[in-house]
Amino acid sequence: MTYGNSIYAPGIFDFQLKKLTKELVENHYKYIDEVLSHELIDKNVPSMLRTIPVEESLTPEHHVGSYDNIRNIIENSDGPFAVMDCICRKSAAIMGNP
Repeated sequence: MTYGNSIYAPGIFDFQLKKLTKELVENHYKYIDEVLSHELIDKNVPSMLRTIPVEESLTPEHHVGSYDNIRNIIENSDGPFAVMDCICRKSAAIMGNP
């Protein structure tokens, strides 16, 4: 059996905003550059995201909101809402690239 490194699930790095250090940002990009990016293109490592054919059509059941209607969505929702800084900008600033 062959194993690969875990792909980042959305939020693993994003929710480290209050804990960001230069070392964490460096390690994050080092992991992506040295490990994860190679596994995504290496044909000898099993794909982390596999498509399983079921030979059926799937009809989307949920509407995906566009950027243009986000104001309407917020105004007509009770919340709660969360707002956070941009992880990419904050990481860049920590690395000296504002």
